[in-house]
Amino acid sequence: MILNWKEINLVLEELDLEGSLIQQVYQPEHQIILFELYKSGNQSTLLFSLSPSSCRIHTTKRKYSNPKKPQRFVSFLRAHIRGSRICGAYQLEDNRIIKIKVKKGDKFLIIWARLWGGAANMIVTDEQGKVLDACYRRPGRDEISRGHYNPEQENNRKKEDPYKSREYTVRDLPGTGTFNEKVEAYFHEKEDINHKQKLIQSLTLILKEKENFFSTALEKTEKQKDDYINSQRYKELGDLLMSSLHDLKKGDRWLSVKDFYNNNKKIEIELNPNLSPRENAEIYYEKYKNAKSGLTRLEKNEQYYRRSLKEIKNRQRLLHTSTDIATLITLKKAYQRKNTQKTVARIPGLQFRSKDFLIMIGRTALENDLLLRKYVHGNDYWFHSRDYPGSYVFVKVVREKSVPLQVMLDAGNLALFYSKGKESGQGDVFYTQVKYLRRVKNGKKGKVIPTQEKNLYIVLDLKRIENLKNSSGDLLNSGT
Repeated sequence: MILNWKEINLVLEELDLEGSLIQQVYQPEHQIILFELYKSGNQSTLLFSLSPSSCRIHTTKRKYSNPKKPQRFVSFLRAHIRGSRICGAYQLEDNRIIKIKVKKGDKFLIIWARLWGGAANMIVTDEQGKVLDACYRRPGRDEISRGHYNPEQENNRKKEDPYKSREYTVRDLPGTGTFNEKVEAYFHEKEDINHKQKLIQSLTLILKEKENFFSTALEKTEKQKDDYINSQRYKELGDLLMSSLHDLKKGDRWLSVKDFYNNNKKIEIELNPNLSPRENAEIYYEKYKNAKSGLTRLEKNEQYYRRSLKEIKNRQRLLHTSTDIATLITLKKAYQRKNTQKTVARIPGLQFRSKDFLIMIGRTALENDLLLRKYVHGNDYWFHSRDYPGSYVFVKVVREKSVPLQVMLDAGNLALFYSKGKESGQGDVFYTQVKYLRRVKNGKKGKVIPTQEKNLYIVLDLKRIENLKNSSGDLLNSGT
């Protein structure tokens, strides 16, 4: 529905705009323009809608949002129209074009509001019709800066406006009060219905996407749990190795032994020939420990995914029962905020956990540079292989905690492992705090020169690397 010319005349008669001061101008949406008016001690907000389906003019008591970044046309109106006084406002005969003459200082301008459904526009001209700006710039109609627009001088308006051939009456809108108040109530109710439908459609898609995500994550977690449920077997294999130490020597690849956990059935246990028999047993005990802690983590994740799915199901039901737009808006904002936080939390490169400390590794010059610029601070530690090219390794400090030796050794081993010195199995790694790094002027991206560095001599411990990977598997997979 759009207002016809008789309804526009009635609204203008009720408003009595002449003499009003335009205090402020807002454009909450591209098709909605608001003038804050003041006259004889009273304040009001005049609304123009240029929407093809709801062209209209009326005052409004509804509170609209004021975008932080104003659109182009409202910036122009604030510069040239704000602070001016309305000298007159009327409709051009029965043409649904409103002419508002305003004065600011000794300068007069014309605001034209054309409320045609298919070609609605708001155009500002000088008194001679020179276009200063328009909400919709239409070169074909000359509705652009330095174009010309003065419908009072046109003689063929009936040809342009197909609605002129029809007879109109003022419609009996529902509600009480003035016609202006009825128009406001009618269109706001219509907009609320449309807004609610759009919110429901948007939230339906968002919740379906979340449901699919958590369902997939839950299915994956349940499969991973199956791998960890038999973690007790690692401990049993470690016990079998410890009970057979007298039969083993370094270099053996297999142990053939009776499994006293399974009716003395004979089994073969694979060994690492580079490790001693006791070290081989410790590897199985470590696998048991990691699998047990991994199972605990997976069970927590499983509980979280199930709670999330239940919450989504409840909110999906709410979409079809709630009539409160504010509730729907709050729900949508909550999911938008979660998505934003998820994006911001992503860290480039690899991440490991060592005790309470986060270790970050840049695998390329770009990742090294990103970590340096955005993710580490002056007191964090930087590690790098001294004699070989390789990755930057950073240890994030924890407030009121010094970095333990074991964490330093973990970082040193990672620095050697992710360098060309990996094959040698040993080498020097130097470290210093990030605040003592100096960027190379005109050098390659991420290249730095350390100062006040100290040295660690590292004999590469693959078992330490494996433990770090096992305990930090979720960080390696997610990149966060």
